[in-house]
Amino acid sequence: MKGRIVMKTFQIMNDRHQLKISKLIFGTTYIGNMEQQQAFEQMDTYYRLGGRCIDTARIYSNLEPTDKRPSEEVIGEWMEKHHLRQEIVISTKGGHPPYGNMNASRLTKRELETDLQQSLQALKTDYVDLYWLHRDDENLPVGEIMETLHAFVEAGKVRCLGASNWSIDRIEQANQYAKEHQLTPFSASQIQWSLGKTTPKNMSDETLVCMNTENYTQYLKKQIPIFAFESQAKGLFSKLAQMSEAELPIKVKQRFLAADNRDINLAIASKVMKLAQQYQVSPAVISLAYITCNPLTAGAIIGCSNTKQLEDSMKAADFGLSENEVNWLGD
Repeated sequence: MKGRIVMKTFQIMNDRHQLKISKLIFGTTYIGNMEQQQAFEQMDTYYRLGGRCIDTARIYSNLEPTDKRPSEEVIGEWMEKHHLRQEIVISTKGGHPPYGNMNASRLTKRELETDLQQSLQALKTDYVDLYWLHRDDENLPVGEIMETLHAFVEAGKVRCLGASNWSIDRIEQANQYAKEHQLTPFSASQIQWSLGKTTPKNMSDETLVCMNTENYTQYLKKQIPIFAFESQAKGLFSKLAQMSEAELPIKVKQRFLAADNRDINLAIASKVMKLAQQYQVSPAVISLAYITCNPLTAGAIIGCSNTKQLEDSMKAADFGLSENEVNWLGD
């Protein structure tokens, strides 16, 4: 294919398994609520353009009363239709709090076993490449959690483990326990990270973990691979190229243009627009390249509302920014 995209990749591993992860990861928060044809078209496009890692969760399109069907089911049917299970790295999550009570804990052995079994059934597979705990409960000792997760690996149901919205300190505690007891450690972390600056308070969910200066310094030191969710700041930079600030969706303004981050993010937007014009690419490509070309080992989860947006975002798969440009954008 003329002009074929070559997807950049990174590795996630433990003592048993090594996963090759696409730098652009297909996010599936809402695909269960799409018409199946539209959802399949997006996954077809992602695969055609070189993507090989799909990120999902037991609760995606499966949490709120208005949800239609779990995203995992759509993914499972798509993989079965095209016989692609062996080519796709499946990343899914369990242990999410129940609907309407984000501070509740769901990390018992029974709850995690139930979530994993339901995920495997929906995905039409007998193993998950990368299994994440969707939230933490710092009142629970890490030991009992890691014992449960290690049993999944021992049973061949999971290859590598990840912690989603866990602090680095808790990941370190968990991995230290795993090392001392010869268990499988966490191999990756999933947090909110984009060029746009925000906080759990801005996101209206204090159980989230967002990248900040302190976290960035620790990740550089620890070299823990990252899956970055909401990696395009909910389309902030692309939307600012098309409309006025006043016309932006309310969630974008609440998360990225609040009183405490508006000036910072508008200044970043100006830098993004300058590089986008220089390289004749969209702001989406620049914002994704900030993550895919970062000194941190990371991939960006992308979730698009239509195939045209996805095709544009996928242009970041082989697009490069220099170290100086990455640093300039992040300053």
